[in-house]
Amino acid sequence: MRFGNGHEIKNYYVPLTTIRQKIYDAERYFKLNNIKKVEQLLKNSITTISALDLTTRNLVFDKIILDLNSKINEVLTSLNDDSKKNTYKKMKLLGEHVNLMISRGDLVLSGIEFDR
Repeated sequence: MRFGNGHEIKNYYVPLTTIRQKIYDAERYFKLNNIKKVEQLLKNSITTISALDLTTRNLVFDKIILDLNSKINEVLTSLNDDSKKNTYKKMKLLGEHVNLMISRGDLVLSGIEFDR
């Protein structure tokens, strides 16, 4: 794994780790039927993604960020529309997706330069 000048850690790994924690917390609150807290955590994740997106101008990275944002919005939408089982399944897939983004960060970040 390459970390160059540390921008990858500050602008990718730390925000994604924060997002992952919010997603896992949202999953726990979902099990406790505290939907308002779930929505708050997921919306905070979207805010973090928006900040993450400002650190680079790269089409590949933009697609990755858009995909993550879309998956979070899917969960948010399913809170009102879908069965609990389906929503929980989407939350699990979202958590797995973020884990994959973190564990494959060297591939995701290959050739991407962060703004200072």
